[in-house]
Amino acid sequence: MTKPVVFFPGTLCDERLWMQTWRKLNIQDRRYVPLQWANTLEEMLSITQHTIGKDKVHLVGFSMGGYIASLAATQWPQHIASLTLISFASEGLTDQEVKQRQSIISAIKNKRYQGMSDNRLAVFLSKPTNDSSKQGGRDQAAETMRSMESDLGPSVLRYHIEATTPRPSITHQLKKLNCPIHVISGADDALVSANALKEMKSVLKKAKFTQLANCGHMLPLENAEEISQLISELTST
Repeated sequence: MTKPVVFFPGTLCDERLWMQTWRKLNIQDRRYVPLQWANTLEEMLSITQHTIGKDKVHLVGFSMGGYIASLAATQWPQHIASLTLISFASEGLTDQEVKQRQSIISAIKNKRYQGMSDNRLAVFLSKPTNDSSKQGGRDQAAETMRSMESDLGPSVLRYHIEATTPRPSITHQLKKLNCPIHVISGADDALVSANALKEMKSVLKKAKFTQLANCGHMLPLENAEEISQLISELTST
């Protein structure tokens, strides 16, 4: 029997992030960590520990969920069969990213936050294209993001940011893990820097790195087909 596969969402995301991927996977024991209901880092890790239980599991984390999955893997390595990190760099947040997060929190607290602008949303996605099939996937991803943002609201965004800020580098902690590590990124990702991934590669020499063409940050929404194939390859045992 294959081991359970545990999925983690990103900031201001819920199960909808993974729906397309799940439909393409045949997983006997699929589990989801509802980080959208956690207000602190401690709560996120507590929910994670409860979801893992006493089993040995595969962890699949997207963006912020990659950070929580990484922390879980380093805290409970005896329970981890593999670690898949999607659109996440373990090098931590830059000073500029911390300031940007603090600005968002301040706007939410002062009731000045107006949600994601169209320009901000575009940063998360691949570049617009004349290819109708690819543009259709991009548009659908944008629609799902807007839907999750509307339903979860600014309070969830605030708690997610506060719980994971600051975020120091955990690359060297990941190096100590004995389980397989797979890092998946989008070629057009404007949020995960090439330098951060380069540093990860220099330290995590045994990890597998895969870059998907014509994809931005929201890989599970933009390219569920390839994401599901990559997850299936690593978690089939």
